[in-house]
Amino acid sequence: MEQFERDRTSAAARDAVNQDVELTRQLRLSSTPTFVLNDLLVPGNTPVEFFESVVARVRENSGG
Repeated sequence: MEQFERDRTSAAARDAVNQDVELTRQLRLSSTPTFVLNDLLVPGNTPVEFFESVVARVRENSGG
């Protein structure tokens, strides 16, 4: 447990978390999870029917 506490409070851990936070700001992510489908950001509480329609459109647009 001591090792965990040292690692958890280390500068490396703090820097990694800060990088992740900055990336979420840049991408304008506001929920966990958030799914990225091409250029579309979809929050995790979105109905499955929406995902199905987006995936179908992505496949159509990619020729797949």
